[in-house]
Amino acid sequence: MSSVLQDFLREQGYAVCEYHGGGEFSLLSAAPEWFSWIWGEPDGEKKTLRLGDKSPFLENFLVEAHAFWSSRKKGELTSGLWVETLRDELECRTRFRCRRRP
Repeated sequence: MSSVLQDFLREQGYAVCEYHGGGEFSLLSAAPEWFSWIWGEPDGEKKTLRLGDKSPFLENFLVEAHAFWSSRKKGELTSGLWVETLRDELECRTRFRCRRRP
């Protein structure tokens, strides 16, 4: 992904991650500030995050995403909109989309 596209997505508030299985994700580009408020920073040498461990809504959506990826269907699967409540009662509206790599 080009650096111009990465900068644009971050400035628009998007985080782009790749799923590696076993609940682990990695960021494909720099994430916006809000991302670390919910999921923290990547851990270890692999620089991965366990996003479902921090969000019950996302954990449930990942069950649907696994079924989508396993089905080999084309297109994308989109979660509903949900609100994560952060420290000091700050709310962050979030939505996930998953796609299969071509």
